[in-house]
Amino acid sequence: MANTVDPTLLQYPDVVCYDDVDELGLECTSELQVLEQDVYHVLKQELGSNPDDPDRGIGIEGKLSGTETDFLLLPSEIDSQLREDDRIDDSQTTIIKLSVAGGGVAYTVNVQIWVDGAVYTLPYAFTNGVFSRAGSILTP
Repeated sequence: MANTVDPTLLQYPDVVCYDDVDELGLECTSELQVLEQDVYHVLKQELGSNPDDPDRGIGIEGKLSGTETDFLLLPSEIDSQLREDDRIDDSQTTIIKLSVAGGGVAYTVNVQIWVDGAVYTLPYAFTNGVFSRAGSILTP
């Protein structure tokens, strides 16, 4: 009889994915980095797109490209979803609309999260229809 292992019992490390992968494709090295990655994925993913957690997801690119109402409601929607994460004590999001030459629009998105008594700022940018990280968690 062959020795088989149930793949559902294997432990897999959290891996940095998508455009938040570093140049060496390294895995997350701390719980804080895992949280930073998870916040980014919540912002990027459309609501219902993650089968592991269908109630999470903002779809920020669509919302920032959407209506003025979408834009005005977005900070509270982000904060509401992030507060559901038991690793985050509180969240406060600010979004600043920037004018771009030629009539375009860009945004800076700053998400502050409170974790175990420390405050971390997660900076993001939305330019030319693309949402991306603008840095990493700052030292509290």
